[in-house]
Amino acid sequence: MNLDLDLVTSDWHTPPDEICARVIRGMEGGELVQLKVDLGVLQMHMDGRPDGQRFHGMPSAAEFIAHELRVHRDVGAADWAELNRELQQLNYRRLAFSVLADQALRDNNRAVSEPMLRRAFRDITHCLGILRTFERHQHAVPTSPALRAALVYNRTLVASRLRVVEGLIDEAIDEIGQGRRCLDELLERTGAEPEAREADPGLTYLKQQEAQLRHAHGVRQTLRERIEAAVENEDFETAARLRDELRRRPKGYTVSEQF
Repeated sequence: MNLDLDLVTSDWHTPPDEICARVIRGMEGGELVQLKVDLGVLQMHMDGRPDGQRFHGMPSAAEFIAHELRVHRDVGAADWAELNRELQQLNYRRLAFSVLADQALRDNNRAVSEPMLRRAFRDITHCLGILRTFERHQHAVPTSPALRAALVYNRTLVASRLRVVEGLIDEAIDEIGQGRRCLDELLERTGAEPEAREADPGLTYLKQQEAQLRHAHGVRQTLRERIEAAVENEDFETAARLRDELRRRPKGYTVSEQF
């Protein structure tokens, strides 16, 4: 058996400065996602834990630790270390799915973009949940604050793009607006000054994406913004009617408390 990784990547021609991913068929017939990294490739399962393993009989370390905490058992250092390992794996996989979704969106391939966006959204949500677990029960997060900011930014983009794919432009704009507020609040909590937040690349890009959506689809005000305007003008009858319409619409993806 030849174990040279060059055989795996010889047909995978990618620019050296780009993040690249692909889906391949594994030896057992199932799909696997590969993320190209410097000097190698990360190969991960599409669902469940990226490494395809279970932890103490549970689907994931996160679920095992959540169970142990619910029944008031002590969680050992090795279990916390495994949760951190799981976080790193999920972070790599959400990156791979985000890249694949972007590629499919550029190709206008909804059959690929939508499931990849949903998987990216799922993994980002899991990563944020793991960070909250560390904060609540370990009082320390084993990563830099930049990871949470990156996750909030990525989640906002993914949520908005899912709405666009679903044809819900108002909701896509609202997702960006809410995500921008969450990211700005997060940066403020981590000590960023107003000038630094104003110049933050993530916030700037989200603002540009929102403006492009409004321009491309002729949206001056979303339904939520019309409600806010009606309340401000004390037109409560209109506000009530618009709220009824809002309640009939699909629930949003981005919830501030999840950040």
